[in-house]
Amino acid sequence: MIESFNKQIKKYSHRKEQFQNEESMERLLVSSFDTYNQKFLGRSHKGFQQAEGELEQMLSQPMEN
Repeated sequence: MIESFNKQIKKYSHRKEQFQNEESMERLLVSSFDTYNQKFLGRSHKGFQQAEGELEQMLSQPMEN
């Protein structure tokens, strides 16, 4: 997923002549990053949800010496 997104960003940013200035290109990139993050915000890696409760419990307990 990330490699595909990086490829897409590289494709758009290589065409620098379409941007009036560096700030306009930066706005496009920030907007793309935000959209990507919002799209995948609720997802988790396969198998991680099964272990999520156990991990939370382990991390919330005080460390033993």
